[in-house]
Amino acid sequence: MNGRTLFFFAKPSSASASASASATHYPSAHSHLTSKSKKLKIAFLFLTNTDLFFAPLWEQFFKSADKNLFNIYVHADPHSNVTKPSGIFFSHFIPDAKRTYRASPTLISATRRLLANAILDDPNQYLLRHPESTQYNMKIEHKSFIEIISKERRLWKRYVARGKYAMMPEDPDGCTKYTLTKVNWTGTRNGHPYTYKAAEISPVLIQKLRQSNYSSSYLFARKFEPICLNPLMKIADKVIFRD
Repeated sequence: MNGRTLFFFAKPSSASASASASATHYPSAHSHLTSKSKKLKIAFLFLTNTDLFFAPLWEQFFKSADKNLFNIYVHADPHSNVTKPSGIFFSHFIPDAKRTYRASPTLISATRRLLANAILDDPNQYLLRHPESTQYNMKIEHKSFIEIISKERRLWKRYVARGKYAMMPEDPDGCTKYTLTKVNWTGTRNGHPYTYKAAEISPVLIQKLRQSNYSSSYLFARKFEPICLNPLMKIADKVIFRD
């Protein structure tokens, strides 16, 4: 995340409570996140090479949630002079961060560092990654929310935007083929999706961005200009943080 991704849910719900609806409370044999803890957590993974412009909005969100239900990890490009925001994010920047370049394997390396930190911390079971350019959201247990496209008419443009070395995933078992992040690819510029402006922020826009053709509503959306922070803060409690 570089401050341009927005979220649309009230608060982190207990991962252990979600797991209780299934036959087993623990991850499958294919997951390395096996834990016997009764309080499983959501790991929020942030990948950025700019300041966290929306840190105050995230701060407001995390303060309203049970701190026993989530962990935070931030990978910041050390060559980009990212300013550590005060508050909840300050102590959650991972060590040994590496330089990252858009549409390059360096993003994969940075993601692996985030994942390694999260996996080593028991009892993280659900991983949500928020990178700067290409974003996907994952739920580790039964389904992974990863977008897989093969017949989409803008596929080539989107592939080029991610770079020729980008990973194009196969169709693994247990993958939904769709993401939980709403991205508007209309009017793209230099491979970037549409960026919402402050004048466009409204409760109507938030509700529209939540709508999905899949079984799950969108939980995130991108991109937003940093100047969107103030109008977003004004509708956070009454709109954004409400299911």
